Amino acid sequence: MYDRLRYEWRLMGKKAFIPQVLLLVGGGLFALVLAHNNEPAARFLSALLEMLLPLSTGASIALFTVSDSALELQLTLSQKYAMTVSLRLAMLVLWNSCLAFVTSSSIFALGLEFLPQPHPATALLTFLAGQLAWLPSLLACTALGFSAALLLQSRAASVSALASFWLIEIVFKDIMIQCIWLFPLVLFPTTLFPDGLPFSLWLLNRLLVLCVACVLLCASWPCLLFPERLLKGSHQE
Repeated sequence: MYDRLRYEWRLMGKKAFIPQVLLLVGGGLFALVLAHNNEPAARFLSALLEMLLPLSTGASIALFTVSDSALELQLTLSQKYAMTVSLRLAMLVLWNSCLAFVTSSSIFALGLEFLPQPHPATALLTFLAGQLAWLPSLLACTALGFSAALLLQSRAASVSALASFWLIEIVFKDIMIQCIWLFPLVLFPTTLFPDGLPFSLWLLNRLLVLCVACVLLCASWPCLLFPERLLKGSHQE
């Protein structure tokens, strides 16, 4: 199993894992500049974890999970290609989740957490709430990138679809937050609604987004069971 993980890691290459590190390092340096200029850095750090890292993760999922230059050969092997894609998906999600957890823990240690008021009563609950600020968003963007890649069968189109939804979230945030049936699709409430969302409502949103992400991932996975469609998409790419 270790050899298989190392093989998939090398196959996807540094371009699948390094961009998120560079994003977080660059964001951290920019936060230092903000703090040096006496500007509030907490909300920017929230956006870094809740909005920018999930977008980067979803794009990586769309680019590297369902595209393979040797797809025809992969589909002839005894190892199901669906399991290969699932392994790549898990590796990317785990990698980015670890990066987000380390970054979020550092933000908490520095006292720069950015959460709706009122904060949880204890430090432990505040720390756990900080993880909920980014985890549902990351999984939702993962599910969106994964499903877009499977449905559109094009890396460029799937990344564009993900980026478009990300922009729609920002532009139409006030409309989405007021529609009860769109409320589970509000992916970035911590950053976009710093003052207008009570903590209890924020927590409900985080749990709903988490459920939507899991449902979308489960609903998209069966598309991997149709190799003819995968081959058609790889030839059109």
